[in-house]
Amino acid sequence: IFSRAEAGPARSQRSTERRSARPQRDSAGCGKRHRRAAARNCATICCQAAKFTMRCLLFLVASVTTALRPQPTRRAALGQALSTLVALPTAANAISGGGKDYAEATIKNQVFDGQKLDNKDFSGADAVDASFKKASLRGARFFKSDCERADFTGADLTGASFESANLKDAILSGAKAEGTAFSQTILDAKSIAGADFTEAVVQPYVQKELCKRATGATADSLFCP
Repeated sequence: IFSRAEAGPARSQRSTERRSARPQRDSAGCGKRHRRAAARNCATICCQAAKFTMRCLLFLVASVTTALRPQPTRRAALGQALSTLVALPTAANAISGGGKDYAEATIKNQVFDGQKLDNKDFSGADAVDASFKKASLRGARFFKSDCERADFTGADLTGASFESANLKDAILSGAKAEGTAFSQTILDAKSIAGADFTEAVVQPYVQKELCKRATGATADSLFCP
């Protein structure tokens, strides 16, 4: 049994040891918190610039997880994650179903003849003089795209949308436009000869104007009188 005089120095020494150990633990915790914060900040900047794409999401996961690993393994893990990101396709080359596809892209004079482009997004694209002859564009979106002088001869436009698209001098000869949505800009098209507008979504006055130039099967598909 220790006396109070003997226990006092021992207790004081233990208190001193605890106080000296506390900054080390706090420093280690602070280091982890700083690494987490840095990873989050870096990922946040990436997300704001890329509008939170799948590439950004993977970068966020890689940054946070690698920041918590020991120093020797952190660089290797981050390097492996970044190599995966590099292998991802860019938005403009994304496979149909997700991604921006060709939205806002400049595809002037490009040739897409015969290609399968179903459900692709061409919203806001600069498609002046682009060629889509006999291409499959079922469900494609051309909202507010510039399709001046674009050639859709024989293309399958079933269920596609050309709302507010510039179709000045565009060619839709022989195109299949069943259930396709058009604005009044379809009236600016250069040719609609042989096009099938069955159940196409157009305003009544647009239909009347199209009927003034439609003949044969095209007129029948528009229910022209």
